[in-house]
Amino acid sequence: MPDYIPFVNSEKDATLLNTWYSDAPCARVTMALRRKAVELLPSNTPLWADPAIDAFHNWPRQLPEREEDRTELQSFYVQLSGHKSLLPGATTSSRDESRISELVSACMGECIERFNPTWISVPQLPIVSGSERNKLNRYLAKAAASWKAQYKFRGRLILPVVFTKQNQTNGKTARKAKLQQIHRCYDLAHAQGVWVVESSLDDHKASTTYERRFRGMIDFHKELRQEIPGISIIVAGPHWGLNLLLWARGLATHPAIGLGRGYQYFIPGAPMKKGRARVAFPSLRRYAYYGATLKTWLETSSTRLPRSNPAREEFKRLARNIDSYASGDRDRSQVAEFYRSWYQRVEEVPVEGRALALFQDLSAAYVLGKMLGALPAAETTARRPEQVARQLMLHCL
Repeated sequence: MPDYIPFVNSEKDATLLNTWYSDAPCARVTMALRRKAVELLPSNTPLWADPAIDAFHNWPRQLPEREEDRTELQSFYVQLSGHKSLLPGATTSSRDESRISELVSACMGECIERFNPTWISVPQLPIVSGSERNKLNRYLAKAAASWKAQYKFRGRLILPVVFTKQNQTNGKTARKAKLQQIHRCYDLAHAQGVWVVESSLDDHKASTTYERRFRGMIDFHKELRQEIPGISIIVAGPHWGLNLLLWARGLATHPAIGLGRGYQYFIPGAPMKKGRARVAFPSLRRYAYYGATLKTWLETSSTRLPRSNPAREEFKRLARNIDSYASGDRDRSQVAEFYRSWYQRVEEVPVEGRALALFQDLSAAYVLGKMLGALPAAETTARRPEQVARQLMLHCL
């Protein structure tokens, strides 16, 4: 059985999971997910339910006056008195603990009702640079343990660790303070696993800061295993490649993955931009945004490569089919199919050799990319074809 855990955020995600990832050991769903999407999931796929408490990180200062204009998630939480303790800027005192406990019982009970899950996320707000949420997250963790004991839930509780800024993981001093708080919440919740993601990190882009950011996340995962010895579940991501890197190096047990899109974690509740069509380049271990100039780039690039190079035919085939990816959701299926094959290529290697295998895999993509011209301007900071592979490759070993 594979280790990846798909994150399902829509009906299209559910359809793609059926097509490419139906053997997943678990699929993550949230209370923000429409019920129709849940009905589309394979009946034999265990579910990891998340009450989406982190949406309070983006909770609007004022909800729409009409209830029909609110999201289903907002309508659920606003009826619970404890939600006011989670609003941005709210202060936390011991008087809030009972109301928070009632809210946790309600949302975790709703997770059971909707999803009958195998795993449930401990309700937690995302990590901020200060300590103002520490007490609140401890109350939430303690309430989750109480609910599990009272309900006699036999599944596993997973503690979310959602970072929001790079300075929370870049330095050892900052990481130490966060790790101590995470350990306290883990113990209070009687959790059996941790999910770690850096929500501001889009590792398919390129930046001079990524060297430090990747190293900070790698060091955090090393220190997490030292802080909580014997931890059996560590979910990393979703990211484009950092999740696979942490898994291949044995620093995470499960890479969280998107489904054709969603290779960055977006905290719920914020306005979502409309996604652009994209095309995966298997030989480069990356994708690029669809556009008129991308077809020209593919055609030109194929002529630069010797006939013996498999990428030559790959680029020709992509150029012929590229316009079809702009309609419907064919682009998402193409990316999801590639990502499955990329994961599988590394998974087939014995555990001890996966980090080296991923390094060699990315090195081949890097060498190929160096032979090609810059991608269209839509790729912004990642116009160099080898850039995505290069920044991951440097941290594999």
